[in-house]
Amino acid sequence: MKTNKICFVAPFYPMIKGGAEYQSRILADFLKDNNKNVFFISYDKSFEDGVLTKDGFRVYLVNVKSSFFEKAFLYPKVASKIKEIIDLEAPDIIYQRVLNTFSFRISGYAQKKDIPYHLHVADNYSVTFKGLKGVMKKYIFKKIVNRGTKLIAQTHTQIHLINKVVDVHITQISNFHPTMLDKPLSKDMTKIVWIGNGRPVKRLELFLDLAEQFRGSNLVFHIYGKIPEDKYGQYLKARIESLLNVTAYGQKSNDFINLELRNALCLINTSQSEGFSNTFIQAWMSGTPVISLNSDPNGLLSKNNLGYYCGNEFNILKKSLGTMLERKDYTQLCQDCLDFSNENFGLKKNAMRFLQTIDKSTNERG
Repeated sequence: MKTNKICFVAPFYPMIKGGAEYQSRILADFLKDNNKNVFFISYDKSFEDGVLTKDGFRVYLVNVKSSFFEKAFLYPKVASKIKEIIDLEAPDIIYQRVLNTFSFRISGYAQKKDIPYHLHVADNYSVTFKGLKGVMKKYIFKKIVNRGTKLIAQTHTQIHLINKVVDVHITQISNFHPTMLDKPLSKDMTKIVWIGNGRPVKRLELFLDLAEQFRGSNLVFHIYGKIPEDKYGQYLKARIESLLNVTAYGQKSNDFINLELRNALCLINTSQSEGFSNTFIQAWMSGTPVISLNSDPNGLLSKNNLGYYCGNEFNILKKSLGTMLERKDYTQLCQDCLDFSNENFGLKKNAMRFLQTIDKSTNERG
């Protein structure tokens, strides 16, 4: 028995832009192209409740009001709206990308309606349980899993974190991206790229520290992403303006960023914590190596010729950039990034694994 109608509980890209949203949209496009009936329940505080058709998808917009009552009682009003949509559409499968507060309500209703519910963990933080807050998070997570939720994770690290709490089967499906190139393009050996929203966890200030270390060189440090309007954002903007070798472009589309990555020397990642960053895959599939300060998903940087992992040591970050500039085999490094990513992160291979996973749960149900 095959799955035909799939409910995506995820903010709809590009109305809401982010890594998980982008991955959901890539997957949804693939499923639609393979004759699946996909609709979205897209939630955000900026939305007004309603439904629209966008790019061939039915998109139900759900307003999220973050009042004290809603937060304290796990968003009962939002859950009620989601239940109404699920009752109306009667999907074969519910798929949610990102474990969050809504997962508790959705898992309960999916169990009640006997609809397979697939929850895709998209970051390490959501399955890390520390301190007093972690006690409550762990309790809620166990309840979600014990309702028969089918778990999907991006990395071995996420699987390990989950299995420390619950002993269940977890399907691993890495992030993916449509193939872009077969051969690396000509590179601008002065172009260093950083991509992300300027939240504190992304530690953009360390990228600016790196740029400051290379002020006397011909390197230019490019920032793509939204800088917040808060005090931290003001600090970042002031520093960017003070550095003549740094250019910030603001938030750009993924298509724009993919084009920019193709001729970059490397992508720098400074995040304190990541799940499996889309930007790593976008860089590698553009034939561009990655230098990562503190994120090494599945040990790929440590084990393969894809760039450098710096173990959260800024001095190693600086040294790695210098080493990359001097590599005589840099062209081969770019080709290795491209070959490895096309083989392991291609859309078709991973999306077919997703299809097999949900079809299996549909068969178990029926």
